[in-house]
Amino acid sequence: MRRKDREVSAEQAWEIVERCSYGVLAMTKPDGTPYAVPVNFAREGNCLYIHCAQAGEKTDCLNHQPQVCVTCV
Repeated sequence: MRRKDREVSAEQAWEIVERCSYGVLAMTKPDGTPYAVPVNFAREGNCLYIHCAQAGEKTDCLNHQPQVCVTCV
């Protein structure tokens, strides 16, 4: 991180996750374009669980590239 004075610990980050109302899940589509969608999620330990159908846009993105970004709002 470039600004060490703004860095938060992992514990502080999980506290932020606990307080947020929802998240925005950002992924990459199979054609390489970005795809972001608002989601509700549940947290257990260091894992976030997001509801997802067995077929659809999110599933296609996750199968293509499982590395994602979640922004907590």
